[in-house]
Amino acid sequence: MTAEPRRDVLGRGIATVLRAGTIAAVAAIAVGYAALLASGEDPGPRPLIHLVGDGGAQALLGLGLFGLTLIPVFALSVAAAGFRQRGERRRVATSLAVLVLLIASLAVAVLLTPAG
Repeated sequence: MTAEPRRDVLGRGIATVLRAGTIAAVAAIAVGYAALLASGEDPGPRPLIHLVGDGGAQALLGLGLFGLTLIPVFALSVAAAGFRQRGERRRVATSLAVLVLLIASLAVAVLLTPAG
Protein backbone atom coordinates (compact mmCIF):
# COMPACT_ATOMS: atom_id res chain seq x y z
CA MET A 1 0.00 0.00 0.00
CA THR A 2 1.20 3.45 -0.81
CA ALA A 3 0.97 6.23 1.67
CA GLU A 4 -1.31 9.13 0.84
CA PRO A 5 0.63 12.11 -0.41
CA ARG A 6 1.03 14.63 2.36
CA ARG A 7 -1.03 17.72 1.69
CA ASP A 8 1.08 20.78 1.09
CA VAL A 9 -0.86 23.10 3.38
CA LEU A 10 1.97 25.61 3.53
CA GLY A 11 2.34 25.94 -0.22
CA ARG A 12 -1.39 26.02 -0.81
CA GLY A 13 -1.92 28.58 1.94
CA ILE A 14 0.68 30.96 0.56
CA ALA A 15 -0.57 30.46 -3.00
CA THR A 16 -4.14 31.20 -1.90
CA VAL A 17 -3.12 34.40 -0.14
CA LEU A 18 -1.13 35.58 -3.16
CA ARG A 19 -3.83 34.68 -5.68
CA ALA A 20 -6.82 36.05 -3.76
CA GLY A 21 -5.00 39.18 -2.63
CA THR A 22 -3.73 40.01 -6.08
CA ILE A 23 -7.10 39.43 -7.73
CA ALA A 24 -8.94 41.58 -5.16
CA ALA A 25 -6.40 44.40 -5.30
CA VAL A 26 -6.17 44.48 -9.08
CA ALA A 27 -9.97 44.38 -9.35
CA ALA A 28 -10.27 47.37 -6.99
CA ILE A 29 -7.66 49.29 -8.97
CA ALA A 30 -9.36 48.46 -12.29
CA VAL A 31 -12.78 49.56 -11.04
CA GLY A 32 -11.26 52.70 -9.53
CA TYR A 33 -9.51 53.65 -12.77
CA ALA A 34 -12.62 52.95 -14.79
CA ALA A 35 -14.67 55.16 -12.46
CA LEU A 36 -12.04 57.92 -12.65
CA LEU A 37 -12.04 57.79 -16.43
CA ALA A 38 -15.83 57.94 -16.50
CA SER A 39 -15.96 60.90 -14.10
CA GLY A 40 -13.04 62.84 -15.57
CA GLU A 41 -11.49 63.38 -12.12
CA ASP A 42 -7.76 63.79 -11.79
CA PRO A 43 -6.55 62.86 -8.31
CA GLY A 44 -2.99 63.89 -9.12
CA PRO A 45 -0.07 62.72 -7.03
CA ARG A 46 -1.50 62.32 -3.54
CA PRO A 47 -0.61 60.23 -0.52
CA LEU A 48 -2.38 56.89 -0.28
CA ILE A 49 -4.14 57.88 2.94
CA HIS A 50 -5.74 60.86 1.21
CA LEU A 51 -6.91 58.70 -1.71
CA VAL A 52 -8.66 56.30 0.65
CA GLY A 53 -10.11 59.07 2.81
CA ASP A 54 -11.73 60.95 -0.08
CA GLY A 55 -14.09 58.13 -1.02
CA GLY A 56 -15.39 57.25 -4.47
CA ALA A 57 -13.14 56.07 -7.27
CA GLN A 58 -10.06 57.42 -5.53
CA ALA A 59 -10.79 55.28 -2.48
CA LEU A 60 -10.96 52.15 -4.68
CA LEU A 61 -7.58 53.02 -6.15
CA GLY A 62 -6.14 53.62 -2.71
CA LEU A 63 -7.56 50.41 -1.27
CA GLY A 64 -6.27 48.42 -4.23
CA LEU A 65 -2.78 49.84 -3.84
CA PHE A 66 -2.91 49.30 -0.09
CA GLY A 67 -4.01 45.70 -0.68
CA LEU A 68 -1.08 45.10 -3.00
CA THR A 69 1.21 46.47 -0.32
CA LEU A 70 -0.18 44.10 2.32
CA ILE A 71 -0.05 40.89 0.26
CA PRO A 72 3.57 40.11 1.26
CA VAL A 73 2.70 40.72 4.92
CA PHE A 74 -0.10 38.15 4.77
CA ALA A 75 2.01 35.68 2.77
CA LEU A 76 4.82 35.87 5.34
CA SER A 77 2.31 35.42 8.16
CA VAL A 78 0.93 32.27 6.51
CA ALA A 79 4.47 31.00 5.93
CA ALA A 80 5.44 31.54 9.58
CA ALA A 81 2.29 29.75 10.76
CA GLY A 82 2.91 26.86 8.36
CA PHE A 83 6.53 26.48 9.42
CA ARG A 84 5.46 26.58 13.08
CA GLN A 85 2.93 23.84 12.42
CA ARG A 86 5.68 21.74 10.84
CA GLY A 87 8.02 22.39 13.77
CA GLU A 88 10.64 24.19 11.68
CA ARG A 89 11.83 26.75 14.21
CA ARG A 90 14.61 28.29 12.13
CA ARG A 91 12.25 28.97 9.25
CA VAL A 92 9.67 30.43 11.63
CA ALA A 93 12.33 32.76 13.00
CA THR A 94 13.44 33.74 9.49
CA SER A 95 9.85 34.37 8.35
CA LEU A 96 9.13 36.48 11.42
CA ALA A 97 12.36 38.45 11.03
CA VAL A 98 11.51 39.27 7.41
CA LEU A 99 7.94 40.13 8.46
CA VAL A 100 9.21 42.55 11.13
CA LEU A 101 11.58 44.20 8.64
CA LEU A 102 8.78 44.55 6.08
CA ILE A 103 6.35 46.07 8.57
CA ALA A 104 9.06 48.41 9.86
CA SER A 105 9.87 49.57 6.33
CA LEU A 106 6.18 50.20 5.62
CA ALA A 107 5.89 52.19 8.85
CA VAL A 108 8.95 54.29 8.00
CA ALA A 109 7.56 54.95 4.52
CA VAL A 110 4.26 56.15 6.00
CA LEU A 111 5.98 58.31 8.59
CA LEU A 112 8.40 59.89 6.12
CA THR A 113 5.83 60.59 3.40
CA PRO A 114 5.12 64.31 3.47
CA ALA A 115 1.53 65.24 4.18
CA GLY A 116 0.07 66.68 1.06
